[in-house]
Amino acid sequence: MRHHALWLFLPAIALGAAEDSLADLVFLHDRLELHPRVGLGARYDSNVDAVQEDPEDELAAIGLVGCELSFAWSEVTTLTADGEARMVVTDRSEQRWRNQGAFNLGARRITPDGSLGARVAYGRSDEPDEQTGERLLVDTWNASLTGDYTGRVHRLSAGVLFDRSDYQDASREFGEDDRDTNTYSVTAGYGLRLESGDELSLRTIADLRQYDHASANNPDSTGTHALIGWNRQVSETVGLSIEAGVEYRRYESTDTAAAEDVLSPTWLVNGSTITANESTWSLTLSGGVEDSIGGNPALGSRANLGWKRPLSPTWSVQAYAEGFNLRDLESVSGQPKDETWTIRGVLGASHVLRPGLAADIDGGYEYSDSDLQGNYSRMVVQVGMTARF
Repeated sequence: MRHHALWLFLPAIALGAAEDSLADLVFLHDRLELHPRVGLGARYDSNVDAVQEDPEDELAAIGLVGCELSFAWSEVTTLTADGEARMVVTDRSEQRWRNQGAFNLGARRITPDGSLGARVAYGRSDEPDEQTGERLLVDTWNASLTGDYTGRVHRLSAGVLFDRSDYQDASREFGEDDRDTNTYSVTAGYGLRLESGDELSLRTIADLRQYDHASANNPDSTGTHALIGWNRQVSETVGLSIEAGVEYRRYESTDTAAAEDVLSPTWLVNGSTITANESTWSLTLSGGVEDSIGGNPALGSRANLGWKRPLSPTWSVQAYAEGFNLRDLESVSGQPKDETWTIRGVLGASHVLRPGLAADIDGGYEYSDSDLQGNYSRMVVQVGMTARF
C-alpha cells in the first residue's frame, strides 16, 4: 500500500531557530527550561493541486506561537513538552484559513547501559501528499514506548508504536475519509559487535493496519518484517549501514475481494559524515515491492541526498535532493501498467541575526511524470523569521 509521507520542503519557520535564545529562562535550580517562540513567514506554491494543465498557484502567510519546556526530573531522566499553533492564510477563497499546529509530550531516561523513552504527539499540517502531490490538510497522532540495552558485545532494542492519519481534505483520487487509518506495531532488535568493530543486526517488526472504511483498494492487513543489517564506522567521521529483508503481509477479505498473502523484499543503505568544519552530508538508498490489492504490485526505489555547511558563525546553507521511481511489475485484473518518476530538490540558507533570532529561506523544485497520469512540475519558495526566548 502507498501512504501519505512528509514533504521534503522544510518549513521556513523552524521549531526553535537557534540553539541559544533571546532570554535565559531557567527555573527551579536550573532544572526547568522554558522557551516560548513566535514566528512569521510566507510561502509560494506554483502548483498547489499538482496538475498538468491549468495549475493553480497559492500564496500563503504563516504565523506561529509556541513554547518548549524541558525539566530534569533526575540526573538521568528528562521530561519534555512542546506545543505550537500555526495560522495559515492563503489567497485562495476556497481555502482561506487553515489552522495547523503540533503538540508532543516526552520522557527519556538515559543510563550508561541504555535508554528508555516514551512520547505522545499530535500534528496538523498541509504538506503535499506523496500519492497525488496535492497539498492536503492531515491530522496525525502517534505514541511510542522504546528502549534499548547495550552491553560489551550485545545490543537489545524494543518498541511499541501507534500511528493514526486523518485526512481533512479530499483529493482527485480519494475521498477525505478513504485513507483514514490506525497502525499498531511492535519492534524487536538485536545487535552483535564483531571483533572488527562492525555490528551485525537483526530486526523484526509486526504490525496491524486498520482503515476506518476498509475497501478493496484499502483493505485491513497484518504484516511481519524480518531484516538483517550491517553497520560500520568507516572512520571517525564516516558511517555506513546496510539493511535488507522481506515483508510478509496478509490483506483481509472485503465485500469485493478475497484475502491475499503477499511476500515483498525491502532494502536500505545509509551513509553519513561530518567534517572538521562541521559540514555534514547523508545519502540514503531504499526500496521494496509495494503491493496493492486494488492495483498493480510495484517496485519502489528512492534516493535521498542531504548536505549542510556553515559559512560563518551566523550563516549556513543546506541542500536536499530526492529521486523516486515507482514501476508496476505486472498487470492485475486488466489494469494497465504504470511507471512514475519524481525528482525534487531544495536549496536554502539560514542567518542568525542574534542569539535566538534567525531568518530562513528555502526554494524547491519538483517534477513528476507518470505514463498514465501525465506529468506536472511545481516550485515552492518559503521565507520566515523565528524568535526563540
